[in-house]
Amino acid sequence: MIKALSAGEIADHINADVVGDASVVATSVGALETAQAGGLSFCVGGRNLALLAGSSASIVIVGAGTAAIEGKVLLCHPHPKLAFARAVRLLFPVKAWTTQVSDLAFVDSSAHVTDSCIEPFAVICVDAQVSGARIGAHAYIGEGVVVKPGAYVMPHAVVLDHCVIGAGTQVFPGSVLGADGFGFVATPEGHIPVPQIGGVEVGEDVVVGANSTIDRAALGHTTIGDGAKIDNHVHVAHGGKVGEHALLAAYAAVSGSATVGKGAIMAGRSALTEGVSLGDESTMLGMTAAHRDVPAGEVVSGSPARSAKDWAREDSALKKLPELLRTVRKLEARLRVLEKGKDDT
Repeated sequence: MIKALSAGEIADHINADVVGDASVVATSVGALETAQAGGLSFCVGGRNLALLAGSSASIVIVGAGTAAIEGKVLLCHPHPKLAFARAVRLLFPVKAWTTQVSDLAFVDSSAHVTDSCIEPFAVICVDAQVSGARIGAHAYIGEGVVVKPGAYVMPHAVVLDHCVIGAGTQVFPGSVLGADGFGFVATPEGHIPVPQIGGVEVGEDVVVGANSTIDRAALGHTTIGDGAKIDNHVHVAHGGKVGEHALLAAYAAVSGSATVGKGAIMAGRSALTEGVSLGDESTMLGMTAAHRDVPAGEVVSGSPARSAKDWAREDSALKKLPELLRTVRKLEARLRVLEKGKDDT
């Protein structure tokens, strides 16, 4: 349910300048193309400017200095998308949860649960510590796990033994943290598992998307830095390290002992092979595979990963290969004719 607020109230919250009637109330939120009267939307410029005048939205967050538009209230901000995100959070506040333990939950007598919400059928195991956090229905908190204040382990998520979930972190449904890493030694008799006796440490304000997996280390810890955002269906293998504020998109894979630097980005289906480092503030484009370290600040693409500019040039050249082959065949045919003529003389 939306919390109806006036344009002026929204502007005060997001620190925007109002152009138009500040008393107009936002009663819904939508894209420029689909917003209705009373709706709040945003426009980042470019092609969207053409949609702005014809949109039915009553309140639109726009870039600073945008000229007035008849019939619309503009909230001018240097970063419209950021301002819109903050406005939506204001209009759709997170529902408060109550600090109570459901009678249908299982909490081991040795666990320490304080000021927390434990929903039906959640399991809190031996010596676990849950403080000021929310554990969703059917979630599993293993032995010795620490869940810090403000964290939310959502329904059907699994946090296995001796993992740490930082303050304000969200673990979405279906995710598994602390499963054994994929470690085996090949022998003539078969593959012998290497005991995975390490753990997983997740920092503060981290998001672990639905159905993602973060494996425990064989030794030491697999670590996720403060503020990192992990999409759905991402895998971080044993001993992997994800830096602060890194972004990992869907199906990204961090192999064992690989490192993702601070603020680095792994786009969809990108992969770091074992022990490889992705430098701070660097970016792997979609479906990139890095077999060697990527320096800080680089943008790479392809497999094996190389400069995105080099990859683009190579890709462009590949498209010309059929024509080039036809040209070579013609030249070869002419050369055979010329050589035959010399032989005849």
